[in-house]
Amino acid sequence: MHFNLHAIDLAVIALSLGFTVFMGLWYSRHAGDNKEEFFLAGRSLTWPLIGASLFAANISSQQFVGQGGLAFSLGIGAVIFQLVGSIAIMVFGLILLPMYLRRRLFTLPQFMEDRFGREIRLFLSGTNIFMLATTSLSGVLYSGSIVMQKVLGFQSQTSLYTGVVIIAALFGLYAFTGGLKSVAVADFIQNIIMILGGFATLCFCLYFASNMPEGLSGLKNLIETLPDGRTFSKWSWVRPADHPVIPWMGVLTGAFIVALYGHATDHDYVQRGLGAKNLYHAKMGALFASLLKIFAVFMIGMPCVIGAYILQGENIAPDQAYAALIMKVLPIGATGLVLSALIAAVGSTVSSTLTACSSLFTVDFYVKKSVPIDEKKIVRVGRLTMAVILLFAILWTPIIASFGFLYVYLQTLGSYIAAPIFICYLAGFFYKRANKTGAMATLIIGEAIGLGMFFITSLQNLATATFNGIPAVRDALLALHHTLPSWLTGINFMYGCFFHFIVSGIIFLIFTHLSAPQPEPDAANQVTHDMGDYADEPPYAAKRLKILTVIWLVCLITVLAIFF
Repeated sequence: MHFNLHAIDLAVIALSLGFTVFMGLWYSRHAGDNKEEFFLAGRSLTWPLIGASLFAANISSQQFVGQGGLAFSLGIGAVIFQLVGSIAIMVFGLILLPMYLRRRLFTLPQFMEDRFGREIRLFLSGTNIFMLATTSLSGVLYSGSIVMQKVLGFQSQTSLYTGVVIIAALFGLYAFTGGLKSVAVADFIQNIIMILGGFATLCFCLYFASNMPEGLSGLKNLIETLPDGRTFSKWSWVRPADHPVIPWMGVLTGAFIVALYGHATDHDYVQRGLGAKNLYHAKMGALFASLLKIFAVFMIGMPCVIGAYILQGENIAPDQAYAALIMKVLPIGATGLVLSALIAAVGSTVSSTLTACSSLFTVDFYVKKSVPIDEKKIVRVGRLTMAVILLFAILWTPIIASFGFLYVYLQTLGSYIAAPIFICYLAGFFYKRANKTGAMATLIIGEAIGLGMFFITSLQNLATATFNGIPAVRDALLALHHTLPSWLTGINFMYGCFFHFIVSGIIFLIFTHLSAPQPEPDAANQVTHDMGDYADEPPYAAKRLKILTVIWLVCLITVLAIFF
């Protein structure tokens, strides 16, 4: 089964895609040949661009395909992560981002070098690059290719990976040529397309469901059934503490740690804030993105829960549910709009992730304080880095294919990497006694524990999917899985993240207090409260920030109450 795309749909897709790429390339003319212009848009971004770019970088085909598939199977609780992320962006924008801006950083690991030494900076930057490549970039290439497969009716692995390569080449183009400014402008356009496409899908799903035999009243009967026979409404956030995927205690603990790590320290997001024109635009941009994240519940979660009603009785894999829903309910024209939204989501994440990885490698690894380097050469190295990262992400996609839920893979890997890094950032900013020994021990031991936990909890997936065609490896992985206790191999990733966070904190404190205090940094490297030109805020700044904060809070409480 595949689309017979109408000429109108093709025209809509071509128009939106062409316009987005054109605008990105147009603004790339002004990217310049210095690192501040290329990596931080000359620190000239205004709040609408920052907010839209933060949202577009976060909401990609990973969410439409991965989180939508989770909502299709489990219910609206799958998108509780959007609300957790909304709160995390608020914390980032109002508390942490002003601290970053005081130092006029290019990357967050720069601060960690001043605080703990160059080794810590390189470790954190390298880990961030690895995470961006293996989750954000590989995930969006994989999920985007799944949609292309479903739309065009292809089924083979060859077609899947061909789609990955095509998407990578197409959307790497304007990031490669234009840097952050062109990415932010393209994100703003893609943001409009995504919102229109997401809400169009919701409206047509409701219309289609209203014409089914039970009408809209049948939606209230949607339930999730666990293997032990317990049932829960798919229209409620609440799941028991022992739920295998979204336990409520895990959401309140591990999910918040992952969200704060991702939104407040991941360079893919931090870079947008660092490119702000001033503190007012930085804060307003973060607030705007937080508000848009709440609307994602209606763009992603609701359509896919309704899709479980519309597609009942059909054998649909979770990660193919969103594409199948498009095929089922959308009329001519709307199909093109929604596919444009998915394409826009893919393009935004590919370009923004490449820009972030390029910035991290170039500024943290290539540029050295004591060695002057031509600015044009720095930009060239940044572009070469994009090409290498893109190739690595393409080669990583078979690993992702071994997981039943794309979104669970993304959250699981992030959960077991996040804790030690987040502990080090927190200590660096808020704990004066923290030193290099504690940070290095936490990163080495903590990440070893985290990667070990990711491997242990993924044994069955790796055996039955990734290495299923290699009997010796498959059998060895399964034997190890059955040897280890079930509470360890089956621990929910959010609980695993929370315990990992506690252990990492203990490691940090032990090694910090077993070693000498960190020497005071040079005066030139100390964090200052002098905001410089960032303090030049308009007189209406405080009032507008308060108004938008109140609007965000009302929307958050309302959405939580609706689906409680």
